[in-house]
Amino acid sequence: MSRYLTKSRFKLALSCPTKLFYTSKPEYPDSNAENAFLEALAEGGYKVGALAQCYYPGGIPIDETGYDLPLQRTRELLEQGDVTIFEGAFRYKNLFIRADIIEKKGNQINLIEVKAKSFGGNDSTDMLSKKGFLDTGWEEYVYDVAFQKYVITQTHPEFDVRAHLMLADKNAVATVNGLNQKFLLKPLENGRTAVVIAGDVTKEVLGKEVLIRINVDDIIERVYDGKDKQIPDPVSFIDRIHQFADMYERDEKIITPIHKDCKLCEFRTTPGQETEGKLSGFKQCWSEQLDWQDDMFELPNILDIWDFRKKPELLEKGKYLMKDITPDDIGDLVPAKDGILTRTERQWMQVKKAVEKDNQPYIDVDGLKYEFRQFRYPLHFIDFETSMVAVPFFKGRKPYEQIAFQYSHHIVY
Repeated sequence: MSRYLTKSRFKLALSCPTKLFYTSKPEYPDSNAENAFLEALAEGGYKVGALAQCYYPGGIPIDETGYDLPLQRTRELLEQGDVTIFEGAFRYKNLFIRADIIEKKGNQINLIEVKAKSFGGNDSTDMLSKKGFLDTGWEEYVYDVAFQKYVITQTHPEFDVRAHLMLADKNAVATVNGLNQKFLLKPLENGRTAVVIAGDVTKEVLGKEVLIRINVDDIIERVYDGKDKQIPDPVSFIDRIHQFADMYERDEKIITPIHKDCKLCEFRTTPGQETEGKLSGFKQCWSEQLDWQDDMFELPNILDIWDFRKKPELLEKGKYLMKDITPDDIGDLVPAKDGILTRTERQWMQVKKAVEKDNQPYIDVDGLKYEFRQFRYPLHFIDFETSMVAVPFFKGRKPYEQIAFQYSHHIVY
């Protein structure tokens, strides 16, 4: 079976190249696959994607799965003249993408990558930092579409390919009611999710567009030239693409040094999964590089220290376990005024309790008494439940505008 670097695998490799070796292998459980929060974000993305397609009436969807049939169907449509394609397929060597929207007009192809991310600016310059470099909050989105543009350009050098991001416009106001309810989610048997259109979705019925299309060609050229960061990466963007693709195709592991974001690794196992014979990618990385045995993973490590900003520095020194660090590694432990714990005091307390296996909670009794004395009765406890969605429910609302839909008010006399 062919092993292609897709845009989702490329995105995964940008977070940690080693993950390419673990992804999609049943022996390595992926905690993100069952992450309810990520699934909720994905559901918002499905609706934004469906709404974006409605803004391009006449677009032709390519529903075929796999590689060969979608590629063939895309080629056939591109040969017909001006056309809009949803989920067009392109392959260059061992790179493969499915593009959200392809708009072909004459010799020009508009590549449109749809994201549920909000945008409050006017053009791509609003994605740059004050120093003129790509803002880190936009990296994964720009790199995604830059990867796609590279594949399409190499596949079809005869076309002028222009890249765009289509985003939720925070400045747009919905001019119709029920916009969100026009896009219903339906789970499919293969575990994927489909969007079912409810009612009329012509551009007139949808009202003013709440998505904005931003051309990002200028930024992508900076990415290709290595000028998107103040300190350029040692390997160029294009070379990284092919490095990832070649290693993935050969199913070879890219060794990534231990780093602070290992804590976020999704390829970790629960004790129950290990009993079932599943493998932990996290443990394999640390075992191979540190020569750790299973018992070492039972010891508290520095990745779990709350709000600790010196993790990279200590990892560089070879300090991985809490038992190996000293107060000097934490920082200044001088108490703050009024006896309130400082951040570093709290960190050192956590380290001591973890190393000594002290599970007793720390309670600042005097501090609590002081706070209680400030209370004036009656006490009011108010809680709100809110919703922030990319596609507004009601006329007059903006994408991601916070809407309170339930509250509780309890009074203690």
